[in-house]
Amino acid sequence: MAEAFARKYFPGAEVFSAGIERHGLNPQMLAVMRERGFSMEAHFSKTLDALPQVEWDLLVTVCGNAEKSCPTFPAKRKIHAPFDDPPALAGNAPAGTDVLTFYRRVRDEIEVFVKNLSL
Repeated sequence: MAEAFARKYFPGAEVFSAGIERHGLNPQMLAVMRERGFSMEAHFSKTLDALPQVEWDLLVTVCGNAEKSCPTFPAKRKIHAPFDDPPALAGNAPAGTDVLTFYRRVRDEIEVFVKNLSL
């Protein structure tokens, strides 16, 4: 989600996203991003070793696990933004809860955060 918003708000910047582990695309994430006009189906999950080996201008981690588990990564600036993990929230929700509520909240928080970044 952060990559999509970064591409929207900083169209001239090179933007990459990766995780510590490779996962498939979450259907709930796809749904809530589609609500905002983003088609994410062509995206794919990748790990840090798939990224170019350069010194990054800015490294942003967006979950607690990434901050704790992220290997040393060369970047001029590093920012940690501890967003809740929507799948974890959904997994702990009472039966009958609309789990997209969690995804929408985190999506909106990520958008505000990215929009306010200074590159």
